[in-house]
Amino acid sequence: MKLSEVSTAQVKAFCGITDDDDILPIITDAAKSYIYTFTGRSGKELDSYDDVAVAYLVLVNHMYTNRDFAADKAAENPVVAQILGSHRDNLLGVI
Repeated sequence: MKLSEVSTAQVKAFCGITDDDDILPIITDAAKSYIYTFTGRSGKELDSYDDVAVAYLVLVNHMYTNRDFAADKAAENPVVAQILGSHRDNLLGVI
């Protein structure tokens, strides 16, 4: 599935969200922005990689369930990092 094809209903199902939550559009937009910045690729480019949709769903779920940010939760999600890292063009900040 392409990143651009992931629907709100699919996001809600993946995250286990049963009600309408006004915060979800903010989180989904932030997750896409994170993916674009992390990889240095456009949405069109990322649509050629089906696994990016999985990283998006995992990232949205992580952001949604960890809305109360704390220092002990600051680690990057390893699933997201692995998938997006394999499609990364933006190598700034990579050690």
